[in-house]
Amino acid sequence: MTLALQPTRVTMVALALAGAGACLGSAQEAPHASSSMAGAVAAPASRAVSGLKAETMDQETRLAGGRVSWSTRWRMCWAPVPGAVGYVVTQATPEGVGPPADTVERCVAMTLAHGVGTRPRDGTRRSSEVAFADRTVSLMVAARFGDGSLGPMSPAIAVGSTYP
Repeated sequence: MTLALQPTRVTMVALALAGAGACLGSAQEAPHASSSMAGAVAAPASRAVSGLKAETMDQETRLAGGRVSWSTRWRMCWAPVPGAVGYVVTQATPEGVGPPADTVERCVAMTLAHGVGTRPRDGTRRSSEVAFADRTVSLMVAARFGDGSLGPMSPAIAVGSTYP
């Protein structure tokens, strides 16, 4: 399922969370739980998400007339947490922390920049759009367990950055 962001830029199109069922909002410095998670029981740190990895991927397609269609995607993945039945992903932007989105997947992906031009990735435009995302959007993830409890929230990872 693809969840639409509430973007401030058209090129930051969607956050893909297979199996998720809620739209993400916004935020910057995120707390360990949002107010919509208030009823969840806290879990021990040993149930924390680990193995976080974030990367960017570029794709180019040659078009007629010497033009190039290009896109830059960002993906964050994590290791499975023993006993977890799913995960909660929360988006943070300067406007605040968005509502959590549930997923059973262990990766989230987002298109950061895309366009059509006469040269691959359109140089300056791509760089500025990826830098914009890096400064304005972060994601955090926590494991959800069968009893409704949540593991601790991961560190906020800036969208567009590589991690670790």
